[in-house]
Amino acid sequence: MMRTQVGWFTTQAVMFCVVLGVSLAPGGRVLAAAAPQHSRRVVVVDPGHGGKDPGTTGVTGDQEKNITLAVGREVAAYLARHDIETRLTRSTDRFVSLEARAALANRLHADLLVSIHANSNPDHSIHGFTVFVAPSASARTQALARAEMKALIAAGFPSRGIHRRPYRVLVDSQGPATLIELGFMSNPAENARLCNAAVQKRYARAIGEGIVAGLKR
Repeated sequence: MMRTQVGWFTTQAVMFCVVLGVSLAPGGRVLAAAAPQHSRRVVVVDPGHGGKDPGTTGVTGDQEKNITLAVGREVAAYLARHDIETRLTRSTDRFVSLEARAALANRLHADLLVSIHANSNPDHSIHGFTVFVAPSASARTQALARAEMKALIAAGFPSRGIHRRPYRVLVDSQGPATLIELGFMSNPAENARLCNAAVQKRYARAIGEGIVAGLKR
């Protein structure tokens, strides 16, 4: 996978914000992240990049961080409607360190951390979504990745399959973790779809359906 931005393996420690089950002080400062109080499944939804880290920039100047946040919010809302305890690593345009993203999932003993991104490549013809897992991904993680891929294909999105990569958010997660590249912002047609609110909701619904199906297995 080729990217135009850096930061996948940085280790900057910063305060981060979560939307659900968190106490906030005035100004949005995190006081404490609440642990799950019951036996419902717990999923941490991680909209990639944010704040000073825009991620990939599309062919029309759109920024990855805005797309991932829009889709991430929709995924979280879908899962909440299906009785799944849901946390977002960020709910606004904030920078969150890679270590903090995985740390939240670890602290909550999450059933899944799903990190959402958009891709880029010098070859503007390349398109399609990709699901990534860590090189040492467990059987459980692989099953969840397959469920996500199956749901996205069923929603009509072209697939580039499931691949293993040592991305920080994946290898630092103690439980199941997947990273979904929704598509390529370097591809003009796919960039337009990724920036379309209706299509973003289709992506989110498909990801949510895949997670719900995967957690039932």
